[in-house]
Amino acid sequence: MSYIYYIGSQRDLFTVLSEDEIISRLEESDIDLSDNDEKDDTAYTPRPEEDEGSSTSFSSSSDEEADSQSVVSLQSSIIGRGRRRGRSRTRPPGRRGRSSTRGCIHQTPTPISDGWNGQFEPLEIPFYQPSYKKVETESWTPENYFTQYIDDDILIKMVSATNQTNILRKRNSLGLTVKELKVFFGIQMVMSAINLPKISVFWSQKFGINVIKGAMTRNRYFNIRNSLKVVFDSDVSDEIKQKNKLWKVDPLFQSLLRGCHAQEKPIQLSIDEMIIPFSGLCGIRQYCPGKPNPVGLKVFMLATPQGIVLDMLPYQGDTTCPQLIREGYTLGEASILSLCETLMKGHHIYFDRYFTTVKLADILLQKGFYATGTIQRNKIPKNCHLSDEKVFAKMSKGFSETKCRNDKLVNIVRWLDNKSVILLSTIHSSEKQNLCRRWSKKKKIYEFVSRPEIVKSYNQ
Repeated sequence: MSYIYYIGSQRDLFTVLSEDEIISRLEESDIDLSDNDEKDDTAYTPRPEEDEGSSTSFSSSSDEEADSQSVVSLQSSIIGRGRRRGRSRTRPPGRRGRSSTRGCIHQTPTPISDGWNGQFEPLEIPFYQPSYKKVETESWTPENYFTQYIDDDILIKMVSATNQTNILRKRNSLGLTVKELKVFFGIQMVMSAINLPKISVFWSQKFGINVIKGAMTRNRYFNIRNSLKVVFDSDVSDEIKQKNKLWKVDPLFQSLLRGCHAQEKPIQLSIDEMIIPFSGLCGIRQYCPGKPNPVGLKVFMLATPQGIVLDMLPYQGDTTCPQLIREGYTLGEASILSLCETLMKGHHIYFDRYFTTVKLADILLQKGFYATGTIQRNKIPKNCHLSDEKVFAKMSKGFSETKCRNDKLVNIVRWLDNKSVILLSTIHSSEKQNLCRRWSKKKKIYEFVSRPEIVKSYNQ
């Protein structure tokens, strides 16, 4: 009597063996054939085609059918025991490296529903006015505006740090006083308003400025300029130096921030990056082409539509918003969230495509802020199906389309100007339209085209 026995090797899938050969192979193997083992319910079941006349199926005689059932029973018992001992022999015959899916139940995947077919209904977040204490400035002098940012306390610290450092370096005090330091700052302001090629020209006989020449000598000015310090280096710990790369000017920067935080804040605010011009040696100095001053320190700014700075976040590389970065936010998202910490709920925050993401809009909405900004195409969710770019570009100027998320809270608007502009907002939609004047290259004239309200608000 011979049996078909399924061998583990996939090169010899089926081999006709005698009963003695089967017993000898089982004794040589490490499979547990204990009589106490129970039959495994997950034993191998022959493929349907093997029972329906495949190249390896038996004839339909009764004796061969009985033998076949014995083979299947023996095979099922062996494979079930082998599985319990960590050996999986249930893989049906097939090509090497491929798993057979015959006999499996295939479930049709649930189609992903389009999540951007809603009707926009912005969340109502009240803005309490006046939310911030308004300072009466009608009787203020220019000195009052200056002391709002740089008061006597920070000037005293600078005078002390400068004299102390000069003693350590040159063994004598610079003799700097608070009054003289104020004169120095006054000279700096006058110089910033008058464009001359060199600083020394301000003391020249032909082009010199009398108000500067009468306030301080040239040598004294350069002596203060080269020795001015904000902190005494030995007073700053190594831990602070590693965390804050601007530790040398941090007290002065914090004094400026207090003045910024004291400003009145309207409901609409803007966040963008700017460059503080600086060409000296600094590890965090940046080069940003396209800026009015491309070389300097990059700072993320929170400002009013009129340009009044309300908060600042200097870029310091990997130490910029480290906690938010570790939580998985991008630098743009982290800078926006950091600058909004000093704000009360209800503000409308505007920013450009460097910062804008759907994730950021959702988080700001949770914190009580509306968000509006231009957005890059690769940051638009895949299930937000805007029309094809080539088809959209053929529309008339002023054409717009909108997509709203199903929760009715986030809206994406695309408007065709000279080229398409895509904006994301949690407060504006494209339903309200206005007219704007645009130059037509084809007609060589100015013409009025339709414009969504979101574009007007963003430009303002």
